Amino acid sequence: SSGINAEYGVETKEKEIQMSASEKLELSRRIEEQRTNEQSLEEQLQVSSLCVRVLNDRVESKDEMLLELNSRVQQLEGEAAKPCTMCSNYESKLTKTHSRIQELQNSEACLLVQLTEIQTE
Repeated sequence: SSGINAEYGVETKEKEIQMSASEKLELSRRIEEQRTNEQSLEEQLQVSSLCVRVLNDRVESKDEMLLELNSRVQQLEGEAAKPCTMCSNYESKLTKTHSRIQELQNSEACLLVQLTEIQTE
């Protein structure tokens, strides 16, 4: 195994030596291009990570807003379930008015009886 590696290493060195200056320049350019691409990818990764953090913050903020809205909706639903004060007052007045009408009708009936008695005398 080490013989193969040594042989491979020698082969690689021989190829490097055999490379022309233009090939070496091209290889150097490609290596530099690779490094530039790696740096660009790292920068893109940093930007992506920042975007993810911003989005997470926005989602968290929206979740908090939804919780507040849900709380307010529950509060309003609770208030809506309570009997309406105006309606309660109206019902109370209506009941009193009906009672008063009944009293007046009873009084009217009594007065008619008395009137009838007076007229028959």
